[in-house]
Amino acid sequence: MAEFIAGKIALVIGEGAVATALGSIASSILLSTLAAQLQKQSSNTDRELAYPTSLPAKRFVYGTDQIATGSPAPAWVVQDGVLYCCHILNSRPSDAVSQVILDKRYLDFTGDIYDFTGAGADPVHDKLSGYANFWLGLGDQSGPPDQIMTEVGDATATDQEKFWPTDRWSGCTVLWGRYKKGRSRTMAERWPSAPPEVGAIGDWTKLWDPRDGAQDAYDPATWTVSNNAWLAILDALRNNPLARWSMDQIDLDSFIAAANDADAARLRLDTSTEPRWRIGGTVGFGGGSVLLDVIAPMVAATGGDLLISGDGITAIPAQAQTPVTTVTNWLKGRAMAFRARQKGRDVPKAVQATWPQPEAKWELQTLTPAVVPGQTWLGGEDRVEALDLGLVPFAGQAMHLQQIAARKKSMGRELSFLAGPEIFANGAQAGDWLSVDLGADFASRNGTYEIQQSAPGEWLEADDGVAFQQGVTLRETASSIFDWDPATDEQEVYVPNSVAEIDLSLAAPASLALTTALTYGVTGEPVIDLTITRAANDYTSDGAAWEWRPQPGAPDWRAGGTIDALPRLDPGDNQALRARLTGLAPGETYEVRARLTAPSGESDWITASIVAASPALDLDQPENGLATGGAAQITVQFTTPNAADFRAIEFWGSDTDDALAATLLATIYSGQNQDRAHTETGLGAGVTRYYFARSLGPNGAVGAFTASVSATTDP
Repeated sequence: MAEFIAGKIALVIGEGAVATALGSIASSILLSTLAAQLQKQSSNTDRELAYPTSLPAKRFVYGTDQIATGSPAPAWVVQDGVLYCCHILNSRPSDAVSQVILDKRYLDFTGDIYDFTGAGADPVHDKLSGYANFWLGLGDQSGPPDQIMTEVGDATATDQEKFWPTDRWSGCTVLWGRYKKGRSRTMAERWPSAPPEVGAIGDWTKLWDPRDGAQDAYDPATWTVSNNAWLAILDALRNNPLARWSMDQIDLDSFIAAANDADAARLRLDTSTEPRWRIGGTVGFGGGSVLLDVIAPMVAATGGDLLISGDGITAIPAQAQTPVTTVTNWLKGRAMAFRARQKGRDVPKAVQATWPQPEAKWELQTLTPAVVPGQTWLGGEDRVEALDLGLVPFAGQAMHLQQIAARKKSMGRELSFLAGPEIFANGAQAGDWLSVDLGADFASRNGTYEIQQSAPGEWLEADDGVAFQQGVTLRETASSIFDWDPATDEQEVYVPNSVAEIDLSLAAPASLALTTALTYGVTGEPVIDLTITRAANDYTSDGAAWEWRPQPGAPDWRAGGTIDALPRLDPGDNQALRARLTGLAPGETYEVRARLTAPSGESDWITASIVAASPALDLDQPENGLATGGAAQITVQFTTPNAADFRAIEFWGSDTDDALAATLLATIYSGQNQDRAHTETGLGAGVTRYYFARSLGPNGAVGAFTASVSATTDP
């Protein structure tokens, strides 16, 4: 058993060594300890920035191929039914923007969106084309677009809102919009939000990478865009608008090592690899924010921590460490606080991460909870601790961070005590790992710990030197916390769509099936039923719209209606969208077209046609057919049947004895058992013609043709 010395231990050192020891025992604390409960700033930032405020919060957008939400700048003008607005996407210059999103509609354009001297870009969208213009500035814009300045920038009335040439938002990434109200009856559909909700997908803030000798720490023109999480944290520390850290306060070597760890490969179950610690999203620096709270979600994206000490700030990546020393005693006579958390009271059963999924348009998704080692979780929400990963739009990384968090929850032992000389003699500080070996009598406290907090205590006068003590707080840790085995740790994440598909228009229906029937019996009115099937890759549509017209090729489509539906949840959800077309003429051909709808827009149309059903009555045939020739004409006569369902008689004529080759000559509505005749004129001399008749019943019912009768005109 280790030897314990009662009272305070006096470490006697020479005067020359005092200054060296002072730095090693300076107060130090981990960010995770300082901000034990992380703010949910990362998940809420985009939602908060979408609403107009008198002074939009500063925001830094990090990552490649990531989404950013625009905030309307304080100055926006409405004049003559047109809204002019500048949306701030990034409070920094950006590298590139690949997609603009307007009220959740993903837009393509005609025109040059970067040309502030012209008409900008016009969206290719049937409800927006001609009603909107956009200009995009990546931070180098010199003022508002010329068209906006021409229309509202030179107002002469002193009380009229207008833009000034100085409204350039230089150094920010902005999207200028010119929005025409249009007709009142379609305005709500065209502009569901006022002002419009704007977003964009792109490669955002360029970051300084100290590993690249070609980059100058103070010249952003030499930097490159990156989604390396530790480079983003370094950038936020140096360039934030709240409290910037200078280079002499930053342990640059530690950030270089952490950036290398972030770029290291993580193996996926499909044998592909990905960088370990990336970041993507918006970090907002609002009024009253505390810097360390703002960057806490950024650090959470790394699984690591930040050491904040009297010497400055140090990056601590998510990796196992070699203990710097072994603790064998403490200042006996002073209390050692030992806490072993109880499973049922202090330890959650599982940890569940929430993360934004790009393939689902950055909607927040949840992973299957990771069970805390040593716990039994049977499902449900009982003692499941939430893990907010709002800046981690990467499935594999979110899974790994969830596993790390769950394993840390199983490390329940904590120690707090006044340390002896072996702690500070080795330069230990917060973030370092220690071995604790207090002997067999304290076996329950032995193990590997991480220093959470370290602070110097009393300074004591000694006869032959200087004595001091240091308070430390330790928490149990293990190298296995950071392990990653895709065979056991990776989950299957449902991907509703691919990024490329999200960027394109909504997929058209896979099929439009038409069927026709009679509403009742054999004499009912004809109807056409529509069945619309969604495309296999469509998980965003929430309904359909359809139109119709009689006879293919008719010039005008007529409104049919709309169909509401729930978005598809999984590939097996083949909910059919159905509608009915009524008021039809039996036997006529009708053309129908349909398209799917979603908050982001509408799909292309697909078209189908069908002949409306006719009643199927067994109508009696006309009788006593007779044809009589004359001068260039023939008169044909039949007797209508004595049947209650009879309504009219049709006369058909042909040059051959074939009813299928005959053409309709006349339709005569008549009573039953009546002689009815029709004379065909203008036939010429010596012409032989064949005639057929058939009965018509209610609602367009048609009987069979009679046998032919024939005659020849006079020679």
